[in-house]
Amino acid sequence: MATNGTMAVIGAVLGALALVVSSVLLAMGVAVVNSDEFKDYQDCIEHASSQSDRQDCARDFDREVDER
Repeated sequence: MATNGTMAVIGAVLGALALVVSSVLLAMGVAVVNSDEFKDYQDCIEHASSQSDRQDCARDFDREVDER
C-alpha cells in the first residue's frame, strides 16, 4: 500500500494546473497568429528586401500589438 498519498495529490494538482496554463498559452498563441497584426507582419516580411526593412516590420508589429 502506498504511504505517500499527499505527494500523489500534489502531483495531480500540479499536473492539472500545468495543463490549464499550457492550454491558455496555446490559445493566446493561436489568437496572435490569427490576428490582423500578424498577417500584416507576415506580408511586410515577405516584401522586405533588407535586414533594415525586416527590423522595421518587427518594430511596426510591436507598436500595433502594444496599441491593441
